[in-house]
Amino acid sequence: MMEIIAPSAHDNVATGSGRRLAAIMKPYSDALPTDRDRRARIGYEPPMDANFQNDDAAARPSGAPANNDADDASPALSVVAPMYNEAGGAAALVDEIAAALRDLRHEIIVVDDCSTDDTRPALLAARARHPQLRVLVHERNAGQSRAIHTGVAAARAPVAAMLDGDGQNDPADIPALYAALTAPDAPAALAMVAGERRRRRDSAAKRWASRFANGLRKRLLKDGANDTGCGLKVFYRSAFLRLPYFDHMHRYLPALMRREGREVAFVEVSHRARAHGVSKYTNLGRLAVGVSDLAGVVWLMRRARLPGRIREEGAAPPGDLAHESAKAGCGESQRRESA
Repeated sequence: MMEIIAPSAHDNVATGSGRRLAAIMKPYSDALPTDRDRRARIGYEPPMDANFQNDDAAARPSGAPANNDADDASPALSVVAPMYNEAGGAAALVDEIAAALRDLRHEIIVVDDCSTDDTRPALLAARARHPQLRVLVHERNAGQSRAIHTGVAAARAPVAAMLDGDGQNDPADIPALYAALTAPDAPAALAMVAGERRRRRDSAAKRWASRFANGLRKRLLKDGANDTGCGLKVFYRSAFLRLPYFDHMHRYLPALMRREGREVAFVEVSHRARAHGVSKYTNLGRLAVGVSDLAGVVWLMRRARLPGRIREEGAAPPGDLAHESAKAGCGESQRRESA
């Protein structure tokens, strides 16, 4: 079941330390507008320029998706998986992605973040079975967010999916998220469908840390997300590339999308225990960077200014951009909004 969740200013953080930190940052987070605040403005619509809207429209399929048999056909979906020292499961994950998307024209982009094990040879061997696999290699280790950004920037499809390279996300969930995003009746402002893990297959300590971080983030950012730590997300490539880049941005994608006036939907997905390798994060390490990152994102959200609909003067706007407020001059729209 898919939910398009509106942020709430009344989400609670379960722990005392979370409440104390939230209280410190409350003057900043209170300045963030809720959906009700945004839509109360006369004539408000999510800002979408003509290129953005056309990218979205082009990605919505008009018929049944095609497979990868046509070598000269552009992919409908690019799947991006960042990897660092995942030699034990790299090839198996590629096999799973290809099997899950066998009926959809796709490419698989694995970004090797300067692994020191045999991840790269394993991926190159997998290319013999899957010609749609592309292997991008960082010269230096730059982290998960940079690896995701590298893959999305290199993608050839208008829609991208991202999932963790450790095999804990199930590629079989990708088609459902893709279908929800590109459905002909999907909301025009929908830019991302994010997974929310039904049952975490992690240690108790990791689950507690995740609940704490998710509760605090949701309270401060009002992003409507219960599980931004889930690595499985499907989104329009153009929407992602418009977001401000910073290290660890992948943990805040729903908030950043909403900052641009876009909508985010959430779908329950499965989660698996790690079968190979070791985690690259610790709870203490996440906490150390999480506090400063969260403060930075709160600042970004406060500094966002949405222009409403964007129109080109002297030309008839495309049908998807038609809006009655476009008939009014800028000054009139501002007077109506402030009334």
